[in-house]
Amino acid sequence: MKHIFYQRQIIEDLPPEAFMPDPEAHRRAEVISRPNINFWSDVWRRFRKNRVAMTGLVIIALLVLLCVFGPLLAPTSYEFTNMKAANLAPSGANWFGTDKLGRDLWARVWVGGRISLVVGVIGAVLPTIFGVIVGGVSGYFGGKLDMIIMRVIDIIMCIPSLIYIILIMLYLGTGILPIVLAISMTGWMGTARSIRALVMQLKVREFVLAARALGSSPMKIILRHLIPNCSGIIVVSLSLHIPSVIFQEAYLSFIGLGIQSPMTSWGQLAQIGGEVYRNYPYQLLIPSAVICLVMLAFNLFGDGLRDSLDPRLRD
Repeated sequence: MKHIFYQRQIIEDLPPEAFMPDPEAHRRAEVISRPNINFWSDVWRRFRKNRVAMTGLVIIALLVLLCVFGPLLAPTSYEFTNMKAANLAPSGANWFGTDKLGRDLWARVWVGGRISLVVGVIGAVLPTIFGVIVGGVSGYFGGKLDMIIMRVIDIIMCIPSLIYIILIMLYLGTGILPIVLAISMTGWMGTARSIRALVMQLKVREFVLAARALGSSPMKIILRHLIPNCSGIIVVSLSLHIPSVIFQEAYLSFIGLGIQSPMTSWGQLAQIGGEVYRNYPYQLLIPSAVICLVMLAFNLFGDGLRDSLDPRLRD
């Protein structure tokens, strides 16, 4: 009782200011406390700190804007021919010069960029979706199904994918749709193997066991629980797969199996420029430089995105 009496006496003797809230302490608590943000907001916060990755993102955005609005700044249409103005060097009238038919290369480079980017995005998205489904099913069910799928992938991957693509292109013909189909038929296997390995780790986690105990079907568990938890590796795989598809399209167009005139792409422009590069080197250097730039930008962007999605690097 004496201790209680003395404590009460001390509290009564304290001045009224002692019971006033301290604004400085509240302000310090606000500074120390971390804001409540979701996963993707945290990824974007860390991605912005990576200057190299942001540089790649800015380059990609500029190239997309040029592909959309660049042909509008050209003096003529990309398919307009003028033999009197053939093989003109870059100048104020024709910023990238003209080709052997007098067509403006500025317009043709950015119109060709539309084709190359569309083929790159679609040719990367379709096999990624298919690879995610195949890898999720293989990793979740395991057993004989997993063994059969993996052995089929191993057999197919023994032969370079470019051989399959060339054979499919020879059968289907040239054009945007045959290129996308040929690349999609061979570009899903790497994604399937990565997703399978991750799903095999996730399927023994507590949330999957709880969903299974509640009676969820296997496909529901795969689509609603496993694949969303693989979103990081899916996004990174997609961002790194796009430049590979762009290069494959450029190579096919360079050897004459891709886009045909009057349509154009970066690979076709490089193929046309390669025929006259000794006399007019700019016709080869300009589309080649654009291809190198877009591949470098996507690789920088993909590397930065991979670092931002890595949970071990979260602070």
